This record gives sequence, structure tokens and C-alpha cells, in this order.
Amino acid sequence: MADVKISALGAISAVAGEDLVAIVDDPSGTPASRKATITQIATFINSSAITASSTTTFTNKSIDVDNNTITNIEVDNLKSGVLDTDISSVSGSDDTIPSAKAVKTYVDAQIDTEDTISELNDTTITSVGDNELLQYNSTSSVWENQTLAEAGISPVAGSSSIVTTGTIGTGTWQGTAIASTYIAADAIVGSKIADNAIDSEHYTDGSIDLAHMSVNSIDSDQYVDASIDLAHLAADSVNGTKIADDSIDSEHIVDGSVDLAHMSVNSIDSDQYVDGSIDLAHLSVNSVDSDQYVDGSIDLAHLSADCVNGTKIADDAIDSEHYTDGSIDLAHMSANSVDSDQYVDASIDLAHLAADCVNGTKIADDAIDSEHYTDASIDTAHLSTGLTINDPTLTFSINAQTNTTYTPVLADAGKIVTLNNGSAITLTIPPNSSVAYPIGSSLTFISIGAGLTTFAQGSGVTIASAGGTATAPVITAQHNSATAIKIDTNTWQVVGALT
Repeated sequence: MADVKISALGAISAVAGEDLVAIVDDPSGTPASRKATITQIATFINSSAITASSTTTFTNKSIDVDNNTITNIEVDNLKSGVLDTDISSVSGSDDTIPSAKAVKTYVDAQIDTEDTISELNDTTITSVGDNELLQYNSTSSVWENQTLAEAGISPVAGSSSIVTTGTIGTGTWQGTAIASTYIAADAIVGSKIADNAIDSEHYTDGSIDLAHMSVNSIDSDQYVDASIDLAHLAADSVNGTKIADDSIDSEHIVDGSVDLAHMSVNSIDSDQYVDGSIDLAHLSVNSVDSDQYVDGSIDLAHLSADCVNGTKIADDAIDSEHYTDGSIDLAHMSANSVDSDQYVDASIDLAHLAADCVNGTKIADDAIDSEHYTDASIDTAHLSTGLTINDPTLTFSINAQTNTTYTPVLADAGKIVTLNNGSAITLTIPPNSSVAYPIGSSLTFISIGAGLTTFAQGSGVTIASAGGTATAPVITAQHNSATAIKIDTNTWQVVGALT
């Protein structure tokens, strides 16, 4: 091996176990140059490195607790002074951790010092006696123990009642707090009884007499049904106001007691007459009108001649069945009264049409075809721009193009487009979205120049032809022609001299 510097050696691409490295053996004693394999070095490192089962002491090292888990930490593992076992007095910094026992000892001590009312911070308890209560003193902002007298409540010896130094409001009493034994005789007067508070259960049977009832205090609600009989009615006390409408029938009327004085005007109708009892002698002049006729009872026999005129016929009452055949002539029809609804389908022929009355507004779109034209009736005045007819020859307009590219325009339909350039020419058929030729339109192209013309499909366009490339045919030679015919929205057929 050549003698070269280590820095001059080439780098190895991959290290293998049998590769050699130079080492110095016993550098602190008797140094000697030796060789070692990569396998030997790896074995040494593995025997000296930190492993999952090895025990190692770290000094001044930081462990990222967020990315590692430290287990089995016990109290004796904590640094001296970190665990605080007495928290009755602590430092002003967060530099210690209290033990559970220290926390319990501190809490118990706090509870022991304030586990009675007298130990609370907002009470003043002195000389406690029986039946005392707590009363709040707003001046000193504390609760104080007070006797009933000190609190303003004075009990009466041997009594269940309470005598107050002030006034007990109505809101203080419970609903059944006052029993009847505490109410003195005749103590409840009218002013003490609420409106509508007394009902039937409060009256003693038979205790209500006339002295207790005010004038007009008894109405129909107080009477038991059917309890008023003749014995209770005074003479002539039942008059017209007491009798309900329609309540008197024949059984209440004495025979012969109804005369003209008792019958109101118009009170007798057909129900009161005996059948057949009314004859002409009982009818006054003009007394019979339409109300007296039975529906449908008047027929032709009852009508006089010519008595039915326009005033007797209701609007829209006459239809076709009332007309005599042939009775309607021009004298009976008003101007403009006959419209399309009155004509029988196909009943209007040439005999009914006035001269020159059929113009463009009367003819439907696409209604005229070759059978409607008179021979030789179409002249140049009827032909659209770009198409002229010289008897007997058709003449087309010319659109001369000299560029190497051309895209036909709408005006080219029905014209001849000449293409004249010495270089190759590209002829692009546009899509319907760009140039909306009607279906059936034709575009004729003549290749005048030496450059051959190639058809190209615009976006979405399909060209069909007999050319070598059906979708991109080429006009075969100079002075030859081809025609593009639109057969669908974006489909064109190209015919002519193609290759």
C-alpha cells in the first residue's frame, strides 16, 4: 500500500465488520501501533455503553421530561429540603413540595381552632344561656348571642301566645297558626271577613230569614227548578213580558177567544186557509204577482201574442236552440262580432279573402315551400345578399385570401373563398360557438397558389372526408377545389379534390 497521509485517503462508501482501523495500543504505557476490525470495536463499545439494563450515574445532565417517562421516584430520591414536612411556616417562594402528612396536620389544626360558633371570626359569644339565639349586630358587623328579651321577643308565662314589642304583619302568620280557641267571642266583625269568603258551609241551617235578605236579592238562580206554582203567583202578575216567545199554543187559548182585535196585520198565511176556500171573489185587483205563481205553471197558453220582448229575456238566456234555422242575417250581427271562434275549421277559402289581404304577418314561419311559388315568380329582388341569379347562370361572391392561415367567417356561407400563397396554408373550420353557420351551409375553397391547403378541426369540431387523413384532408394540387358542408352542430363533411 502506498505511503500517503490519512487526510489524503479516499472516503469509504460503507463500513463492513471486517474492515480495519489503526489504533495505538497502551498509549499511556508502552505505545504500539496495532490494527483492529470494526467488529472488535463494536464489541468493545457495546460492553461499555449505556444499555436498558445497565446502571449509570449522570452528572450535570438535563432530561427532557416531556419526551421521557421517569418511574419509581420515591420520597428518599428527592433532594434534601425539597420535601416540606411542616407547612405551619413556609418560604415565600414555590421551591418545596408539602407531604400528605404535613397537609393533613395543618388542616386538622385549622379545623380544631374554629369548630364551634364561638371560634368563628364573625361571632361574639359571651355568657351563653339556655334558649338564646344569634342576632346580627350591623354596627359591629358580628353575630351576638341574645336572650329573647334582648332580641325584643317576650314570652307570656303559661300561655302559647306571643306578645310582641312591635307589630306582627300578616305575612308572618302561617295559614292555620290561629286556632278558634284563641279568638274571643264576637271578635270577628264584617270588616275582618274578606269579600266572597262565606259560602253555604258557614251558615247554620235555617239561620237566613227575611231580615238577612236585601230587596231584589233573590233571582232565578236561587229558585229550585219547578218550585214556583200558582200559589206563589199574584193575580194578573203574568203578562206578555213573562211569557216566552212561541210558548202559547192552542191548548192555552179558550175557544172563541181569538177575534180580529187579537190578530196582527199579515198574520194569516196559507196554513190558516182551508183548501179551495179562496176564489176570485176573495182576490183584489192586481193582488196576484210572481210570488203567487207555482214555478213552471205559466206556459204558452197563458202568454198573449208578442208579450215577450227584450226586457223579459234574461242576459245570456238565448242560445242556438232558440234560433230558427237561417234567421240570423247581417242585420242581426254587430260590427266585429264574428271572430275565429265562429268559423268552422277549413271553411274560409279564396272566395272569402279580399285582394292582397294575406301579408307576411298572416303567414306562419316556414309555411311556404316550392309548391306555393308561381313559376318564374322569384327574381333577384327576392334573393339574399351574396347570391345573384343571371339567367340561366348562378353568380357567387369571391373572398380572396392570401395568408398561410384562414378561419372562415359567417359571411363566407354561399361564397367562394380563394386561397393564394406559395407556402402551405392551414384552413381551420370554427366551432358553432364561434361562428353559428346554419346546418346545411356550404363553404367552397379553391387553392390558387402553389402552397397546398390543409383542413383543420376547430375546438370541438369533427371533419369527415375521403382524404388520406379523414379529419385533416388536403386539397390535392394548385387550382383544385373542395367544399365543406355543415351536417350537424359541429360536424362538417368535406368533398372535392382531396388527398
